[in-house]
Amino acid sequence: MSSNFKRNRSAQQAKLKLSEQKIFNIDDQGGFLSNLGGLLPAARLAEDTGLIQTAANLIPEWRDSRYTDFPVSELLLQRVLLAACGQPDAIDCSIFRNDPALKCALGREPDGPPLASQSTHTKFEQSIDESTIASLEGLPLKFFIQQQKHAPQRLTVYVDGTAIQTFGSQQMSTWRGGKYSQSQYFPLLATTDQGDLLLAELRSGGYHDARSAETVVKLVCNLRAAWPHIKLTIVMDTGFNSPRLLEQLEKLNVQYVIGYPAMSSVKSKIKDITKSAEKQFKKLHGEPLYIGKGSKKKWQKEHERIRSLPSKDRIAAEKKAASRHTRIIYGLPHNGSSWKKDRPVLVRVDYTDKGLDIRCVVTNIKDSAAEQIYEEKYCRRSRIEMFIKENKSHCKVPLSCQTFTANQYRFTAIQGLAYMLLHMVRKELPASQKQISLNSVRNRFLLVPVQIISTPRRLCWRLSSVHPHTATVINMCKKLQSRTA
Repeated sequence: MSSNFKRNRSAQQAKLKLSEQKIFNIDDQGGFLSNLGGLLPAARLAEDTGLIQTAANLIPEWRDSRYTDFPVSELLLQRVLLAACGQPDAIDCSIFRNDPALKCALGREPDGPPLASQSTHTKFEQSIDESTIASLEGLPLKFFIQQQKHAPQRLTVYVDGTAIQTFGSQQMSTWRGGKYSQSQYFPLLATTDQGDLLLAELRSGGYHDARSAETVVKLVCNLRAAWPHIKLTIVMDTGFNSPRLLEQLEKLNVQYVIGYPAMSSVKSKIKDITKSAEKQFKKLHGEPLYIGKGSKKKWQKEHERIRSLPSKDRIAAEKKAASRHTRIIYGLPHNGSSWKKDRPVLVRVDYTDKGLDIRCVVTNIKDSAAEQIYEEKYCRRSRIEMFIKENKSHCKVPLSCQTFTANQYRFTAIQGLAYMLLHMVRKELPASQKQISLNSVRNRFLLVPVQIISTPRRLCWRLSSVHPHTATVINMCKKLQSRTA
């Protein structure tokens, strides 16, 4: 080692004397370091499945190739990978444009030129037109159909709308009172019971689910075109209930389970059922605790007391409180005011410490018991609530653009593809890890410390040996490599 090299290296070191016994040397010889060590298998998975390339093919190239450094597929993959890692804003592209792990995941050298910056991504998303958005909205369903090796015999689809709060003067953002009381967008999402995304459509804040009949029918027709003999079941809440939608689903031979308002015409037919539920409750549990004057305050105090308990005691108290109820599920023919014929309506009557609770569901399923339809079909609708929460919370992309089309691109392409990518990573995990949330997928298997060593012939990724999930990431890489070998 030459004396000049020794002098240069010593000049880059700092010696911190923290005690009388030890001296710590701090220098800049660490090489290529990153905390995005799990991006490589995620990017490989996106490449093998064709997820990003399929989306990129739907976006027309408007730029002059002579002055273009970043192709559409790279821009899209960069943004989706960062969104999957919890960095969804365009400014994050500038912050992480020199990250070596991200460069390698995009097929570039870790010490190569920087990736696309915020301004490049902003200009790109502002160039998206409405026809491109229409093509991108059909991508999740198209990709789901392509990924199925065999035509499924049956499929349950959950459809629901959700609110996304907006701030500022975003186009088509609308104030909506009542339950929401905020300025918002109101997108529509559809998933399978396994969490596979089928539809992600951004809508104005004042849009009502009852107007989505055409979208739901189009989704059903596309599934029928791919698999003509599939047994389809559509599950939706009360907001989607419209005579037009019911008639169209019946014409298409699609089973449906849709919420129905507990109207007085239905309640008048089940007076004996409600009295029976009340008698059963009083026989088993005595008088209800929170009925009468001051009952609301009593329930709030009890609720706060339970929430303040230690974890084990709180769970036990919640189970005890939940056990104090009686349930009767009853099916009856009913003719709605705007219906042309009678349809089966399932009435769920619950009697609890807070009194009577009635929920109704309209369905055309005839080969199952009322309890089975309600509990195994309609109640499992809570699964889409979980998937929607994951989409909104763990893949959230700020819808802060002034134009509605640009926000549609962010929601449908960036947020939707990030969700699909994380969900694919989750499906590649061992059986014991397949039920974890997307947030856990990100924290455990994407945000892994890594040291990248570049040689003329290869790149070596050294994952942290003390990270508890390093072995799983390595096994995932081996699995993907063997799949394409």
